[in-house]
Amino acid sequence: PWLSSIKEWQQDTVCSRDFVDCVRRELLGRRVFVFLRNGKILNLARGATAVDAAFQIHTEVGLQMHGVEINGKPVPISYKLKNGDVVSILTGEGRPTTEWMRFAKSRSTRSKLRAYFRSKQHDSVRRSGEIIFFDYLERHENVIRESSYLEYDFEVPRNAKELSPFLPGRSHFNDVDELLFAIGKSHNHNFLRTKLSKIFLVPLKVLEASDESPLVNITRKAYASQVAENKHISVRDEIVDESVQISDAVLPDGEAVEYADAECACRSCLPVRGDAIVGTRGVNVADAPTIVHRLECPYAQQALNAVRSSSAHGDDVIGHPVKLVWSDEEASWEEGKINSETFLAEIAVMANDRKLLLADCSVVASKNSEILKTGSSSNAEHCTLEFLVRVSDLQELQELMDKLREVHSVMSVERRFGSELLE
Repeated sequence: PWLSSIKEWQQDTVCSRDFVDCVRRELLGRRVFVFLRNGKILNLARGATAVDAAFQIHTEVGLQMHGVEINGKPVPISYKLKNGDVVSILTGEGRPTTEWMRFAKSRSTRSKLRAYFRSKQHDSVRRSGEIIFFDYLERHENVIRESSYLEYDFEVPRNAKELSPFLPGRSHFNDVDELLFAIGKSHNHNFLRTKLSKIFLVPLKVLEASDESPLVNITRKAYASQVAENKHISVRDEIVDESVQISDAVLPDGEAVEYADAECACRSCLPVRGDAIVGTRGVNVADAPTIVHRLECPYAQQALNAVRSSSAHGDDVIGHPVKLVWSDEEASWEEGKINSETFLAEIAVMANDRKLLLADCSVVASKNSEILKTGSSSNAEHCTLEFLVRVSDLQELQELMDKLREVHSVMSVERRFGSELLE
């Protein structure tokens, strides 16, 4: 079009000076003409930047741009182009950031950048849904196989390709990506269970019961004999100085040190290998298990207080305190045994609310632990994310918390005393 305009001006003007002034005013005043290294000319709107030039060459060139040279010298991508500039776009491992939208002056460039960011957002949500979906399948594999009403034998799928033949079932999802995106977007366990129920024809109540059993029943049998009659005790009652050690208590003569059993962890404090711990054993209960508590747990402190007050058998409901230590991992390896004990812990993440925050934190948490349950709450500006996870020891838990602190907009990460998600 601009060549046609020049021809029209040449025909309409008599004086060559008037023709040059017309071209300079009407064409060059609103446009910028720059050269590529191969001699090609780019016609851009005045005010265009190197970002606009890169995307006008080709969308892929813009998406892979990691630097720009103008007239042989490196410049920032925000550089405003001038007539006669020789532009060289450096491509490779570059990827656009949202900051590029500030530098894009062309409507076409902004449209391409928006399309790219929407695609990345979709991929992030889909990836989050994939993690949640297949983690759930792995944990409930046996229940799904045994309770399914599908008329053929099957193996529970491990990835999106293996899942595809099961769709749509009764789920109305024909595409795996659409299903995983919907799960990642909802982050709702009821939604997840409903879709699994319709895909594998498993009764919804079976999945709900299976969801409860590995969490609620972890210490139900062991703990019921000690705390069922003591529901009135508050977690804030009877707490004494946290620095008091079990060795400070006056225990019966000959009290032996026992190894802690992860299966008998107290649900009110959720001890993890590496925590300072103490045990309690029910009084006058045959074969009573030893419940493992964090030292500052109110139940443990109540048992210790009972011993300090000269009660030979400790508290009648909680039981008497028992010296506990974690099993020696190095000794287990030397004997050829692999320590497979894992522990529950709940983490609270406080952050400035933003889109995809839960998805980003879920990806980090799933890479560093096994997520069992999630929860969230928010107000106008801030939100709290809750993760009930399974870890092998205190170091692994600390590493997970450190990784979560690196997530954008996260303000703090704390370990909960006990769990609200288990209730």
